[in-house]
Amino acid sequence: SQRAHLGQGTRTNIYDGVLSVCGASEADDEAEYFSTEPNNNSREIHVVLKVLDPSHRDIALAFFETASLMSQVSHVHLAFVHGVCVRGSENIMVEEFVEHGPLDVLLRKEKGRITVGWKITVAKQLASALSYLEDKNLVHGNVCAKNILLARKGLEEGSVPFVKLSDPGVSFTVLSREERVDRIPWIAPECVRDVGNLSPAADKWSFGTTLLEICFDGAVPLKERTPSEKERFYEKRHRLPEPSCEELRALVSRCLSFAPGERPSFRTILRDLTQLQPHGERGESGGSPVVP
Repeated sequence: SQRAHLGQGTRTNIYDGVLSVCGASEADDEAEYFSTEPNNNSREIHVVLKVLDPSHRDIALAFFETASLMSQVSHVHLAFVHGVCVRGSENIMVEEFVEHGPLDVLLRKEKGRITVGWKITVAKQLASALSYLEDKNLVHGNVCAKNILLARKGLEEGSVPFVKLSDPGVSFTVLSREERVDRIPWIAPECVRDVGNLSPAADKWSFGTTLLEICFDGAVPLKERTPSEKERFYEKRHRLPEPSCEELRALVSRCLSFAPGERPSFRTILRDLTQLQPHGERGESGGSPVVP
């Protein structure tokens, strides 16, 4: 059942929802269950519903393919996709509800109060999920801070954050050029020109841009630029700003190489992040992205 409207995605509307599961046995630790019958043969799971805009019914197949793919993968740092359903004219993806919402919102809210160590922990968890997908030769295609969900904030002393990468939504391959340009700077330059260039290397560029978001406390490079200015930025091969987190500078630079083959594997990224020792203290890693 559908409840409050939470926001919008690319060609989708997102709602709070409840999934009734008949004959469910033991509850999943990561999901929120509510008993609905005295004999406990049926449970309700708190979920998120992503409803495809009716005006885009022509891409329903691609929408289902994405949902089907994500429902077949399982990783501790990937939000679980329960599956898809059709309700009348509505095509709906049903995804795990993750309690504390999108990372970009928290970064802006807590600006200047988050440690470098916290940010590196989040980066490692994201790299772990993407390394898992890369090992399966799968491409996410929509990595950004608003698609990273917080199961635990980890802001209290002695606590650590716990994040989950949400599903990519509508398949990258059906995006219009205008929609692809709108995803600059997360989208890899080679994919703006041609969706056929989508590969695991594209996720590495998106990961690098997401690290910038994390370092800059949710501020997005090129946010104030017009679409044509964004395209020109890529065409002239300008560099995105260096992160204020000194520890992440070299890694971000390698991820944001204009040559896809020069971007490191996520296994390498994860190894490098694991070896990092954060030097900064709370509040030292913020700042704003400055671009040419």
